[in-house]
Amino acid sequence: MGNRKTFLLIALFISVSFGATAQVRRYINNDGRYQRRASWSQQPHSKGLFSKTDGSGTVLTIEGGATYYYGDVEFPGLALFGGVPSDWASAHMSFYGKLSLMMPVYNHLGVRINLTGGKLQANNFEYQSAPRSQKEFSSFFAEPSATVEYYPFSEVSKWFYIYAGLGITYSYIDCNHFATVDGTFHKLSPTVPFGIGVNFPVAYNFRIGINLGCHQTLFDSYFSSLDGYPFKSPEGEVMGKKSRWADGYFTGGITLSYVFKNKACKICRFTKYQ
Repeated sequence: MGNRKTFLLIALFISVSFGATAQVRRYINNDGRYQRRASWSQQPHSKGLFSKTDGSGTVLTIEGGATYYYGDVEFPGLALFGGVPSDWASAHMSFYGKLSLMMPVYNHLGVRINLTGGKLQANNFEYQSAPRSQKEFSSFFAEPSATVEYYPFSEVSKWFYIYAGLGITYSYIDCNHFATVDGTFHKLSPTVPFGIGVNFPVAYNFRIGINLGCHQTLFDSYFSSLDGYPFKSPEGEVMGKKSRWADGYFTGGITLSYVFKNKACKICRFTKYQ
């Protein structure tokens, strides 16, 4: 008798749990008779964007936009806070592109694998006229990284997210500092990317978005930098040991994403049609 009660309680629990995410519908067989079948509900999961049963599928994203370098090879202070020189756009801004794959983890969280590449450049010519005081560089970079995304809102209409992670930036740098060193260098820099973004649905599996990010390096030395400064003089002395801050760059771009539908749900939180 006890085993029978236990079995009935288990069966009741399974039926209630299944009923929370499934609907019983009536279909007409080939012979004209009705048949009852259970199907996944089209209602979004109450816990948010992600879950093992009702969550979004994997998201493939391409992104492109502008970079803004900040660091030692620059006018005093950031352009946003220290005054904007006449040539700040042409001297300190460039471009980037990114390919990423986001995989849902649980509830409001996702893990994204990224590959970012582009160009960085800067000079301090606006403030330094003497050749022995001038610094300039340009570089092409590639940055693989992994980030964790958090979606704080569960409403379908709000796809705002924040993210942070860890990556490593390879830079091929062409620089000229103080008319002392002029050449090309290869540098690796551990980097912390973080930022915010928002997405807008445009079709069942597609969405467009805006992403604003910052990529902050952890070291600024002769061995690890984005701009080739500090540098080693022809005499072998490391110059510029007291860097004002570690290098980094801002990104601002447009994203285009394709959402692979999760097999466990017919309607995903990332899609427009519910």
